[in-house]
Amino acid sequence: METKAEEIDSFTNQMSSDKAMVDREPVAPASHSFRKKEELSWVKNNVDRILDSLGQEKMKKIGVFAFAGMGKSTIFESLYDRSRESGLFHHVIFVKVEENDREEKIRQSILEQLNLKLNVGEIRTAHRIAHTISTALHNRKYLLMLDQVSEEIDLKELGIYDSHSDGKVVVATRYKSVCDNMNMDDSWELEHMSERDALVLFRQIAGEAADYERNKHEAKRIVKECGGMPLLINAVATYLKSEENDEVWSDCLWKLQSSTYDDDLGPFSESYNVFKLVYDRLNDYRKKCFLYGALYPLDHQIYEDHLIECWRAEQFIPATEGSNTGQVFRRARHEGHATIRCLINACLLKRCRKVKYVTIPYLFRNWALKTGEGVSSLVIPSNGMGMCQDPKWISLKCNDLSSSLPRVSYHMVTTLFLQRNEGLDLEQIRDHIFVLKSRLRVLDLGYTGIKSLPSSISNLINLKALYLNNCSELGELPAKIKKLKSIEILDICQTGISHWPDEIGDMTGLRCLRVSFVRNVGNHHHNEVQPWKIIARLPSLEELTIVVDEVYQNQWNGIFLDEKWNNVAQEIAEEVAKLKFLTTLHIYFPSVKCLDAFIRESKSWNEKDGQWGEKTFRSFKITVGSFSRHYEIDMNEHKAERHLKFFAYNELSDFHGSLSTISEVLKQACTFELIGHKTIEDLSGFGINNMAGLKVCAIKDCNQMKTIISGNNEEDAALKELKQLHLINLSKLTSICEGLMGEESFASLTTLIISNCHELSVILSIKMIQRITLLEHLRVENCSKTTDIIGVSEQDGNNPTPSLPRLKSLQLVNLSILQNFCQNVTLNGPSLRAMEIDQCWMLQNLPLSLNNTENLRLIKCHESWWNQLNLEPHTRSRYQAFCHFI
Repeated sequence: METKAEEIDSFTNQMSSDKAMVDREPVAPASHSFRKKEELSWVKNNVDRILDSLGQEKMKKIGVFAFAGMGKSTIFESLYDRSRESGLFHHVIFVKVEENDREEKIRQSILEQLNLKLNVGEIRTAHRIAHTISTALHNRKYLLMLDQVSEEIDLKELGIYDSHSDGKVVVATRYKSVCDNMNMDDSWELEHMSERDALVLFRQIAGEAADYERNKHEAKRIVKECGGMPLLINAVATYLKSEENDEVWSDCLWKLQSSTYDDDLGPFSESYNVFKLVYDRLNDYRKKCFLYGALYPLDHQIYEDHLIECWRAEQFIPATEGSNTGQVFRRARHEGHATIRCLINACLLKRCRKVKYVTIPYLFRNWALKTGEGVSSLVIPSNGMGMCQDPKWISLKCNDLSSSLPRVSYHMVTTLFLQRNEGLDLEQIRDHIFVLKSRLRVLDLGYTGIKSLPSSISNLINLKALYLNNCSELGELPAKIKKLKSIEILDICQTGISHWPDEIGDMTGLRCLRVSFVRNVGNHHHNEVQPWKIIARLPSLEELTIVVDEVYQNQWNGIFLDEKWNNVAQEIAEEVAKLKFLTTLHIYFPSVKCLDAFIRESKSWNEKDGQWGEKTFRSFKITVGSFSRHYEIDMNEHKAERHLKFFAYNELSDFHGSLSTISEVLKQACTFELIGHKTIEDLSGFGINNMAGLKVCAIKDCNQMKTIISGNNEEDAALKELKQLHLINLSKLTSICEGLMGEESFASLTTLIISNCHELSVILSIKMIQRITLLEHLRVENCSKTTDIIGVSEQDGNNPTPSLPRLKSLQLVNLSILQNFCQNVTLNGPSLRAMEIDQCWMLQNLPLSLNNTENLRLIKCHESWWNQLNLEPHTRSRYQAFCHFI
């Protein structure tokens, strides 16, 4: 087991690799950062009560409950921030539990947030993972927060034991019975929002129009109609945002007071009226898009790309004309994301903490299932609703298929969700689904235990999207699958299929293909792989993902997996280059030479005159070079659509040629990882203009790198859109930038992480500080020659005043000879909320003053270091309250 810096309470935005169009959840971030809002007294009072209870030694398990839409998640988000800032806990772990989530998924989230990994080859049993979690948390102060819990959870199954003397658990749920069944030490119903807070929240969202004299009266009455429910207040305020016409306000109030639902709704009437208000504003196809989202389980975090693909397959997204008639998927993606934004703006969807994921609020999802079209279209057995006899859409996702399909007619079904039913037996559904004249357009069997598909799948002549991803027992596809001429999306990533069926080449209507090249599949034996005979036969292909196994411990027929790919990669690159309409590519090129063959010959990459201009590719994840010393940098907080990862360990033969090829990709890249280059001294060789669009840059193991950017022109702005910069193991790095460059260089930088750069004596110059005024997170660790974080020179004048007005977190770890943050100068950091100073024993002064650190809430350090600091008594007293000793 590897434990990465358990003692460090990370305040940086973490990064995770792009999952590139595959319906899989990305790694949960090790830390979350919730957007700060002006805290209402309603939020503060609820959080204060929870924190007071947590402060009592005997209170180890606390439960809070409230009806849906009452703001539990908002309170939990505030609790999360304040718990981290308080310094009471070494670990604060936040898990949002989805309906039907079992302990396995919750354990995995805890494991990832603690940055724990099992040893290679270690069996991942439930007991093993729980033991790993328990061992890591033993004798540690931790807070586990479980949000949206719908049924009892056995904490012991998660590795959370009563014997953890310093561990605390807080559970948020809709049901008091959950708290009772989990034997909470204390539980209570959350305090409801006051009328005053409700009106304040409404005015914050609706804007200045809410303060117009003619609207003030309506505003109060509208808020009252929302029943003190934050979800409804948010939806109505957004509906009226910046609306100046007082007639619209009056009409809104009238609609909220005029329920047209047939049944007596009692306390639910407010939510129905608000739902109808915002739902009726949608056009017809966006209404269908929203209702379709209700197919996903309650509280489910929906992957946006999967949702858009299903909308496309169901033909909800209207066809649009363009100059490039081949790139219909690209236009559908644009329209799909526009629809998602529209639904978010209407508060019918909500963004999740995971990038590119959304969820439907509980109340609005329930009303979606009760609308006329919802009732006539949806079958979702776990909800006990929508059980019409002639449904269009059926969702039996996440083990809802216990023994057999619901007894309804299937002749009208166009979507069938069966994913994540581990015990799925296709014999249960074959006679219902794989029939002649089937209207089925979307079939999702991902993450199931199926071992084969029936040959009768050829009856699904209208099928547009087939998802088989992560069906590890599926060893082959039936030959008759080639008869699916209408199919546009085929996903067979991470299956037991160890060769690409030749029949795929006959599915000429495919626009999106996701495959794995090889993987260890136990007893599955097949002939030699020849995938390069397939791709060029798919002329309409727009999106291609080829996942290459990176696990070197596994072998297949005595040959390392990467070697098998290397043998065919050149031919595959040439085949991919022939695709005229390609806009999305996820692929591994074993060498720059192989990448160059693709770049030079690719019709789609070199198409510059289309409607998309220079951005010929909508999305790519291109990995180049040897995996032999694989290093992964997480990128969850800033998930880039165009990502280049260059392992340069073996790229020595044609230095200038490789620079030219990589530079060509950088012109379109948002994220760049450079790992292991043995000769490059700075990034300028790739061309400053070629990197103008970079948002994230990570550089590691480049042992000749002396500076990141070397400029010679004051008018050239370098990396002006860059938001994150990670510098790791750069043994000769002496500065971040040298020479002349434009004032806007690095102007967008928000996160800077520097680790193991042992020649770096000064981290930032005054000139650099003046450029990076947006910096929020700074971490410097294991830099043995660093003496100053900010260096002051004679050229900076007599009274330099370094200012980092947005800096929120500062972490200085194991800087053995660090003497000054900024010599003889006090840093202006009004936004600073948390500091960590660890193993910096020569640092004798804090770079702060009481006048510019009003938001500071945590100083994490060793008590012996704190006691030796040169501080005035009143300064020590002021900051002592924020100290958390490690």
